[in-house]
Amino acid sequence: MRDYIASAFEDRQASPRDDLITHLAAVRDADGSKLSEAEAVSVIILLLFGGNTTTTHLIGNGILALLQHPDQLAALQFEPTLLTNAVEEILRFDPSITLAERVPTTDLDIDGCRIRPGEWLFLILTSANRDPAAHSDPDRFDIRRDPIHHLSFGGGRHLCLGSALARIETQIAIGSLITRFPDIRLAEPSVEPAYKYVPGFRGLAELSVVLQ
Repeated sequence: MRDYIASAFEDRQASPRDDLITHLAAVRDADGSKLSEAEAVSVIILLLFGGNTTTTHLIGNGILALLQHPDQLAALQFEPTLLTNAVEEILRFDPSITLAERVPTTDLDIDGCRIRPGEWLFLILTSANRDPAAHSDPDRFDIRRDPIHHLSFGGGRHLCLGSALARIETQIAIGSLITRFPDIRLAEPSVEPAYKYVPGFRGLAELSVVLQ
């Protein structure tokens, strides 16, 4: 992926276009003091995955959750204004990103566990989202849950760059699907869905449904 994006940079430098890669290439000084090629490539990869794979997986996970909980699907179809809250519950219940990585810069003591600067931490977001200390009956999928607290987009300075866009895309996709196909159902409800194997991500390999 990095090689592909790097070659795209070279192409845009020779033949500029009206696109993001061209604009990023233009803000780099000759000595790379503004934005190095490595940094620019990382930005493009972040936007590519953040605006595509993660939201695609979130939409699929959300549709599956609703189809596996027909009472919740019926409630959403009866009361479409619940859609915003439903997406937040999907983010909590079955997010597309399962973990985050952090490297502390100072000594930390978390619940008696000593963590030193430079040690690599893997934070399990799916576990935090179902913490019984933060959520009542955390394993229950409830689109009327209030309040909904989740860490699926991170937080603070590490808040997901595309969080607002992902929410809107998921609301539109799921809302449009269940409105156009109100009788949508799983084709094989007794079969365990197949997931892609990508560490840190959770997304369906496929989902067979019946549309009427």
